[in-house]
Amino acid sequence: MRTFRPKLLTSLLTLIACVVFGAAGLWQLDRAKQRAERFSAMQAGLEASARPLVLPIASAAPIAWSKAVVRGRFDPAATVYIDNRVLDGRAGYHIIGALKPEGQGRHVLINRGWIDVGPDRSTLPIVPTPNGAVTIEGIITEPPPRTFELGNVDPKSLVWPNLLLERFGAGRGLSVEPLVLLQTSVTDDPLIRRWALPASGAEKNKTYALQWFSFAAVTLVLYAIFSFRRSSG
Repeated sequence: MRTFRPKLLTSLLTLIACVVFGAAGLWQLDRAKQRAERFSAMQAGLEASARPLVLPIASAAPIAWSKAVVRGRFDPAATVYIDNRVLDGRAGYHIIGALKPEGQGRHVLINRGWIDVGPDRSTLPIVPTPNGAVTIEGIITEPPPRTFELGNVDPKSLVWPNLLLERFGAGRGLSVEPLVLLQTSVTDDPLIRRWALPASGAEKNKTYALQWFSFAAVTLVLYAIFSFRRSSG
């Protein structure tokens, strides 16, 4: 006959493990809630009407993923091609332009859209820069984070592997606002403007939470199994 006779050390370790696993699961659920709230705020910002971009700004974080409109002039000498941007399985470039807003000191970087790399990589596709004052509507995003790159990149070159604000300033000699506007308005060019918006990521945190709670449940089951011991006599 077996009776439930847990050992003190086993009980203590089981309690600690369940507390740790449970706390990790609750933390992941809280992360899921935060991400879901941020995603809802982002969707609300994208559904609202575009507002004039108020400059200068210290950070794009508070206004990221909202729609804005800005009027100014592009600097044709400041265009940059960002390489290895894939759309529908095709390689291409993102075309980055620098717009000088009216009455402002710093330029705003505009991701004008995507264009196919073409049949010959040695020849860049021609993308005309709008002349005169233009009004650009788009989605505000934070500057891309620094990523790993092979070799050194000449800031003055036309083609870069990634967009970095400090590289833009060094290569084009311009002071820029800490944001990138994903253009949505139509201008006379061959660019495609179909932007992939970030997912909320909440489901991933919920999956992690379920895993942690499962670890706690398995620990309790094992504790119960090994705590039932055969009675002597």
